[in-house]
Amino acid sequence: MPKPSTTRTPARTCSGVNGDLYVLNHRTNSYGNGRLTIYPPGANGNILPVAVIEGPSTGLVMSNSLALDASGNIYVTNLYNYITFYPAGSKGNATPTRTIEGGLTRMYLPTQVALDSSLNIYVANFNDNSVTVYAAGANGNVGPIQDIHGHRAGIAGTEGTAVDANGNIYVANIFNRGRRSFRAALRSTRRAQMVTFVRSKQSWGIARVSFGPRVCQFINARPSF
Repeated sequence: MPKPSTTRTPARTCSGVNGDLYVLNHRTNSYGNGRLTIYPPGANGNILPVAVIEGPSTGLVMSNSLALDASGNIYVTNLYNYITFYPAGSKGNATPTRTIEGGLTRMYLPTQVALDSSLNIYVANFNDNSVTVYAAGANGNVGPIQDIHGHRAGIAGTEGTAVDANGNIYVANIFNRGRRSFRAALRSTRRAQMVTFVRSKQSWGIARVSFGPRVCQFINARPSF
């Protein structure tokens, strides 16, 4: 039985459709195994979670960001360049129903995942200074349908990304390249899209973007909107 408030090195939080609080724990032991704890709406104090996702079958290793879609399905990025997916209501040693992983993905130390209204998957990559986008339902060793990167993109140590209802992409960087807004031609897309980069002093994530599928926020995020 889980211990009350079984959180350790919490990395991200997210609010579910019904107001449940999802807390992603970056690592729970020396092996880097992650844990996802879920608390009821209005939770406060030293209380038990209503559900815990944890165990060797989960694939949670140094997990560092999560997102939920409107149906409550869970998307988690893990430090070693892969995303795991869990259906709504998952708990215990749950096996992912899908995993995006492999050399074709071009993920390099993913730091945040976000969704648009079509359930396309946006991933901020710290080591590659990039944002990669995967088609809704993507699974396995698949390439991104969009890839924002390069010196003109102005991405420098990205720690967060979000997408609004119009498809505008927001990226937070911890290194100083200022605030930029420009129209970029993205690979494998039919049209250019607006990409807006935001930064404040030590900006650690994106908040204040909420539509359809929920976009999760970083703990202690300080975006400069």
